[in-house]
Amino acid sequence: MLAKGKDYFYYDVIVCGNDHIAILTYQLLLSQGFRIPKDVAVVGYDNMVGVANLFLPLLTTVQLPHYEMSKQAALHLIENRKGSEISPIKCPLIVRESCGSYL
Repeated sequence: MLAKGKDYFYYDVIVCGNDHIAILTYQLLLSQGFRIPKDVAVVGYDNMVGVANLFLPLLTTVQLPHYEMSKQAALHLIENRKGSEISPIKCPLIVRESCGSYL
């Protein structure tokens, strides 16, 4: 679809499974002449240390709370929790330029 050019690409945003995939997405979009975020917005996931700042424009991403995730996993084992109860953990959106919020 991207190889056909901008006229055949009908998406406003690409949400990537992690920031590494977002790097590849940036490269592919830019190689095809797309402007991020003017033509298409890009959002990553995991806010890997040092990765999001490698992007121009800076990558919008979701912050994974690694410490809290580890803590909950440890408590699950320590407290011998049974069943499949869900413990929601906040994962804030880190808004940067790649989503177009600064336009």
